[in-house]
Amino acid sequence: MNSSALDTIRQRQLYLWTATNAHDSVRPHLAPAVAELDAFVDRILAQQIWDPTSPDHGNPVGHPVTPAEVTFGTQYFGYMDRMARMWRCPFSKHSRSAAVLERTLGALRFLERFVRPDAPRDGSWFYWDIWCPSVLSRMLIMLGDEIPADLRARLAEDLAHLPAKVFTLDRQLGITRPPIQAGYNNLEILHTGLLRGVALHDPQWLTTVTQQIPIAMGRAPGGEGLQNEWSYHFHGHGVNAGYGLGSLILQGHWLYLTHGTPWQVPTEVRELHVGMIREFFARNMWRGRVAPYSIDRGIAGPGQIHATSYIIGILYGLNTDLPA
Repeated sequence: MNSSALDTIRQRQLYLWTATNAHDSVRPHLAPAVAELDAFVDRILAQQIWDPTSPDHGNPVGHPVTPAEVTFGTQYFGYMDRMARMWRCPFSKHSRSAAVLERTLGALRFLERFVRPDAPRDGSWFYWDIWCPSVLSRMLIMLGDEIPADLRARLAEDLAHLPAKVFTLDRQLGITRPPIQAGYNNLEILHTGLLRGVALHDPQWLTTVTQQIPIAMGRAPGGEGLQNEWSYHFHGHGVNAGYGLGSLILQGHWLYLTHGTPWQVPTEVRELHVGMIREFFARNMWRGRVAPYSIDRGIAGPGQIHATSYIIGILYGLNTDLPA
């Protein structure tokens, strides 16, 4: 049963990332985004160092990089991630291309060296605790059996030593350091466990992180996270709809991924999610925009005050049989 449920989550996740198994009728709606990503992958392929005699063979950046550059410039792993997405996307011109797969695996081999258990832990805690374990798991899920056995073993070893800065995530106990609490960062850490379970075909990871979901998605009166009056606080005691928005979107994804599986989110947490959606609309939305005073540093991001990503994100959760 758990094997079948894991496969269900894997297929749903691939659908979200790459439109795998999407009906052909959605092609026109996805065409602009796919064309943009295809063009991005073209640029990466043009600049990627591809010389088996070079120590930089497979480097998607196009020039030599230091560990600090890689771990501060998280976009480098993003290059590889987008290559894998377009290789997997059925609507991409790179779909199932043997050449793009080879280049993607080359990029993965090159970048993996910077996250070995004995590699220096330069860069921000976010890179080592959230971004890196997430992207390694995504590569395992998207590329699947196309990853050679030796590289797969190295990735599993890398994941066993992550998170590596602030948080500790245990296969049996979940978040153990610092103590599990509500809020977006803790939810993202648990999400890396969900992805790891899918990537490594290990249902224990999903069982473990599911047990801590009521805390991470719950209220946090007086702390960082959802307050009793429905405001969302982060980076101290102040309204921060930027992190509230991120939390809602990730919650929506989580509800969609696990719906109808042994790891479905408890009813009381789903009810809280619906209430948060309702209150977010009431307090932070006006004419398709998020209130700029409440999104913290997120206002610096392009398009962050527009509500498109929020509306799309929550639709995944609302596509389940959530309580009214």
